[in-house]
Amino acid sequence: MVKLLASFILIASILLLIPSELHLFFNMKSVWLVLAGAISFALMGSNNSEKIEFFSKGAVTFGWIGFVLGTVMILANLEKDPDGIGPAASLALLTVLYGYGIQAICFIIKSSSLIK
Repeated sequence: MVKLLASFILIASILLLIPSELHLFFNMKSVWLVLAGAISFALMGSNNSEKIEFFSKGAVTFGWIGFVLGTVMILANLEKDPDGIGPAASLALLTVLYGYGIQAICFIIKSSSLIK
C-alpha cells in the first residue's frame, strides 16, 4: 500500500512543475475520447485484473485514434481555418498523453497487490 501511495504521489508531483500552464493540459474532448474507448475495452474483461489490463490497452488505443483524428483535423484546417489548428493539435497530442497516463496508472494498480 505504501508503494502504491508513493507511486501516485510521484506522478502527481509532475503536475507541480507546471502550475501556471496546468489548464493547457485539460481538454474534455480528449478525456472523453480516451475514457470512452478505455471503458468499452474494459467491459470485455471477465475478472478485475483482466478489466484493468483491457482498460489500459483501450486507453492507449484510443489515444492513438485521437492522434489520427486530431491530425486529420489539422490538415483539414490548414488553408481555410488557421484558428482551428490549435484545438486540433490539442486533441491530437493530449489523447496520446492521456492514454499513456492511464496506462501508467493501471500498471501501478495492477502491480500493487490490490487487484488479483
